[in-house]
Amino acid sequence: MKLFGYLPESLFQPLAGPKKHVYARLLMRLYEKVYSARILETPLREEVVRQIEIGLSESGIGSTDELSEEGSEDQGTSQAHYLAYYRLRDTGWLAEETEKWRV
Repeated sequence: MKLFGYLPESLFQPLAGPKKHVYARLLMRLYEKVYSARILETPLREEVVRQIEIGLSESGIGSTDELSEEGSEDQGTSQAHYLAYYRLRDTGWLAEETEKWRV
């Protein structure tokens, strides 16, 4: 089976850069704390962002300068946890669903 022929190329960007260890830990944290217990329920964006913020603080990252990578397009945010959230969303690791006003 050709796995890499079916997955988008951008999916591997967070795991191929200089901060790959940070993103790998974040993805494992999100799975353990948010997604593994919720089979039928979609978590709220605020909960996902909160878990990213906790994961980054555990990794010792408190600013966007510590998380920025060369050649990446930042979203213009001043908070590292939102930068990580947008990077994971834009590369395909997270998908937002909108239900009325909730994301």
